[in-house]
Amino acid sequence: DPLTRHLLVFTLWEMVKSAKWKVDDFASAALGWLSTETDKTLLEDLGETLENSRQSRISVARLLEGDARTKFRSALHALALKKAEYAKPGSDLQRIWFRLALRSLSVTDTDWALGLAMKKTKISGLKLDPDLRWTILTAVARIKTIDPTVLDQVAKEDPSSEGQNRLLELKAASLDLAGDFAALFTFEKTDPL
Repeated sequence: DPLTRHLLVFTLWEMVKSAKWKVDDFASAALGWLSTETDKTLLEDLGETLENSRQSRISVARLLEGDARTKFRSALHALALKKAEYAKPGSDLQRIWFRLALRSLSVTDTDWALGLAMKKTKISGLKLDPDLRWTILTAVARIKTIDPTVLDQVAKEDPSSEGQNRLLELKAASLDLAGDFAALFTFEKTDPL
């Protein structure tokens, strides 16, 4: 029963947070649970526990380190993408799986995501509305800089005020902040006299 599964999963997660169970063991088990889970609420909640969209919240991916994190995120992304591709086209489950695939993106997956955003590839039944398109671009921008011409093209196709706001957010996220930060603190030496 979904309620019992939900309770069990989150009891085990509390055990991880209180250092009574290893996060690596929870991560492995959770990938198995995900592969057979069909309850939408549990999928959404477990997905947030594994790879959340809010930086302030603790997640399995944030607790894992080094290669363990890389392998986990790669396995999670592959599973979520496979499930999104095979879910009933246009269903809530497909959208849940797809959003989890986006949250677990790595640098090696960004070309695939940009291909979706630019309508060069697709997932059968996944409706690419402006909001989802901006969401895909935001996921990519968290990992790497997006070519400004891509952003300008998407903005032309979504001239709404929401589209303009999302464009500004993405341009800000895509700046080379390290270079800009260094430029702020580079002063010309001047002779005090």
